[in-house]
Amino acid sequence: MNQEATAQKQQPPEWPPNTEHRTPGNLPVRKDFLPFSRPSITEADIQAVGEVLRSGWITTGLHAAKFEEEFAAYVGARGAVALASATGGMHVTLKALGLGPGDEVVTPSMTWVSTANLIVLAGARPVFADVDRDTLMAGPDQIAAVLTSKTKTIIPVHFAGTPADIDPIRQMANDRHIQVVEDAAHAAGTEYREIVSARRAPLFFHSIPSRISLRVKAAWSVLTPPRCWMPSGG
Repeated sequence: MNQEATAQKQQPPEWPPNTEHRTPGNLPVRKDFLPFSRPSITEADIQAVGEVLRSGWITTGLHAAKFEEEFAAYVGARGAVALASATGGMHVTLKALGLGPGDEVVTPSMTWVSTANLIVLAGARPVFADVDRDTLMAGPDQIAAVLTSKTKTIIPVHFAGTPADIDPIRQMANDRHIQVVEDAAHAAGTEYREIVSARRAPLFFHSIPSRISLRVKAAWSVLTPPRCWMPSGG
């Protein structure tokens, strides 16, 4: 198959479609495309990416170091180290906590699959707390319902730019000597009680892919106030 034929074969379906589509209730279907996410990319963003490409450093380098320093300062962390992905960040964090066989880690029933995968990879057992139907996040009551004597870590997840009610979760964990790792993937820039989300957390993650609130190539960040790991490109 020649290149022209291959290109034609890979073309996406025409949008809007030539024919009008209607729902079973005979309602018209929108003709303008509804994207899953619409990133905000400025000319300054494009110029910054060009500077990174021209620098010859596309993984680490001065730009990555500057981003780590500024983002760590913004969220109140003492330092940052770049990692390749959120999965890598979660892996490093759970290994640093020393989780292993016999340990249980509580996390919401609605979260990204890597959360459970990395708990299992660490040798621990994921325990799912139900989420509130209004917030889509696990609150202190749902988490408390599944705690056992084997619970070593709680991973609450902030969702869609909205912070979880984290103070009572932290207090509950402190009373039981349980470590809290906040998944703040959806909460870059989110404030909780007038403080940047997760600033007071022992460990927390931030995410920066296209569908999340901050865009810097495709990056994830994991931070701690005493020390932080941040995966980033360029």
